[in-house]
This record gives sequence, C-alpha cells and structure tokens, in this order.
Amino acid sequence: MLRHIIRQWSNKTHTFVCLWEEFTPTLEDVANIIGLPIVGNTDPSKIQLSMQDVEKLFILKGAKDRFAPWIKYFWWSIIEDGDNGTFKKGLGYNSGCRLEALLSLWLSKFVFSDGKDSIQKRVFPLALLISKGEILPLASMFLGHLYQLLDLIVMEEKEGASSKVVESCVSTTFFQMLIWKRLKDPSIKPTTLATFRKKELTSLKPDSLSLIYR
Repeated sequence: MLRHIIRQWSNKTHTFVCLWEEFTPTLEDVANIIGLPIVGNTDPSKIQLSMQDVEKLFILKGAKDRFAPWIKYFWWSIIEDGDNGTFKKGLGYNSGCRLEALLSLWLSKFVFSDGKDSIQKRVFPLALLISKGEILPLASMFLGHLYQLLDLIVMEEKEGASSKVVESCVSTTFFQMLIWKRLKDPSIKPTTLATFRKKELTSLKPDSLSLIYR
C-alpha cells in the first residue's frame, strides 16, 4: 500500500494525486505524528559555535560514523564470556558529549534518514544546539527533506523505466500514520466463516474492496 501511495507523488505540485483525493503532508501532520517543533528560537542556517562546541565537534568527527561502532564508542559494548557477559565502557564514554552523540544518532536515523547505516556529520551543529536547549524548526526541515526524497524516487523511477531496481528511503512510520489519517474508509469487513457456510460462498474475499487494496 505504501509503495502504491508513494508512486502517486507529483514532483510538480508536491502532492499525492490519488483516486479518492489529492493531498500532501503538512507541517501540522509532522508536528502531530512525530512531535517535531514547527518554529524555533534559532535560525539553523546561521549557527555560531562556541569554543566548547568546537571541541565537542572535534570529538564527534573523530568517532567512527557507522551506527554500531558509534554506540560502542560513546556508550558501551558487551564482552561475551561463555553464558555471561560484561559491559565495557567505550573510549568516548567520558568524553563529555554523550548527549550530543545521542542527538546526532537520532537526527541521522529518524529525522534526516538517507538510508545509510551511518551518522551524518552535517547534523553535528544541530545536535550541539539542541543539547543546549535551543529549539529548531525541525518540522519544516523534516518536511523539506521528505519532499526531496519523494522527488528523487519519482525521478529515478522515470529514468529507470522498469529496467532497474529503485531503492527508496522514506519514513514508513510517518507515512503509515499519515495514510490512515487521510483515507476516507480504509477498513475492510472480512467475510465470516458462518456467513461463508450459510451462503455457500466459494471465496472469503469481501464483496467490496477499497481501491487502495486492489
């Protein structure tokens, strides 16, 4: 179902053009579904870092950017010993920037995901600001990133013309909630076994099936 919806995306109008309606994800959807702030008190395009921020930025850039090594470096890893295991603190455990490391992981994996199993260095300044209590307009940034991903999917599918596999990366959790919110009547009433026996039917398929399921 998600694949069918995403294929209805128009990169000209930035809307999903479906049989039942034309719609698009909005800032309100982003705020309600995943709780990102719409407005903030800091302009993300004009970030000024203090000397302490620069030191933490150097530490973040020095760690391995893959998710698993990142977690082991800033937190801990399990050393297996037969049936038991012990926790070993990572080299960056006492670095003083575990909060910034956690925010960088969250931004890379859930907010600005690009499908890669690695930390995005471009989110480090954002993580540093958020760790100090600054509020950023992450909802609009998430929505803009989402539009770019959808435009890329449409462009690659047109260029591929069914001759290659197109890999896509979008927030499925967000889209599932969005679709259930926007669909008029997504419910299906299955045929019960009692009805099947009473009417001597040959199939359990419902009489009416919404277009979205066909």
